Amino acid sequence: MVREKSFCLSQSLTACEGGQRSHRARLQGSPSMIMEPMKLIVECYSGRKADERPIRFWLEGKLYFVEALLDQWCDPEHIFFKVRANDGNFYILRQQTSTPNPQWDLISLRENAS
Repeated sequence: MVREKSFCLSQSLTACEGGQRSHRARLQGSPSMIMEPMKLIVECYSGRKADERPIRFWLEGKLYFVEALLDQWCDPEHIFFKVRANDGNFYILRQQTSTPNPQWDLISLRENAS
């Protein structure tokens, strides 16, 4: 039996330095727990169009490879990607498309606990 832990992160922008956005993420359901800003860098496959889909990302300096793109959806200002990384965990990455220099955010992390 596989046990899973889910974390949904809602983010509020607190600062912008050198093109990098800094934010505070609050865990839904645990209002007293605040996470520190996380540095996220995403590298994308560019085929038919630029930044078509993420292929790897660095979260807090650790490299993760995207093993599977599970879902993709958009709203007027963002594209969302649900991916499974090489650590077995599931991530929802959000790319802001409404600016000339798109920013990436980690929206959700679901850990597989064995």
